[in-house]
Amino acid sequence: MRGEVDEVAEASSECILEVQLSPSPHSRSVMSAAAAIILRKERDIVNTFRGAGATSANAARDPGELGIERRVPFRLLEKHAVLRDAGDGRFYVDEPSWNALRSMRHRLAFVLIALVVIVFIAGGFFASRQ
Repeated sequence: MRGEVDEVAEASSECILEVQLSPSPHSRSVMSAAAAIILRKERDIVNTFRGAGATSANAARDPGELGIERRVPFRLLEKHAVLRDAGDGRFYVDEPSWNALRSMRHRLAFVLIALVVIVFIAGGFFASRQ
């Protein structure tokens, strides 16, 4: 199962590139699915490191020992400083960075939903005035 999710996550980055090159009605669902897979894999990676107790530099672990491959979700977490390099190929979860990333994503989702609601309300208002 883990290998299948990794393959899908890796393929999703190719799908995103394809979507950017050739937008179509189907592309939005592909992008949404790819994003959902990557977010799920990020959460799985963080939970695996937590489960192994790798939440500080002293307790850092090698991702390979935990069955984690360094693919797109891993690299994104590293880029966002959620996974910190403790040297010798060992990493640990920086809990404050993980919480900040999740909080930022929740705020972004809220703002996007609010904008959609505002557009629908405004559209209904202007449609009723004509």
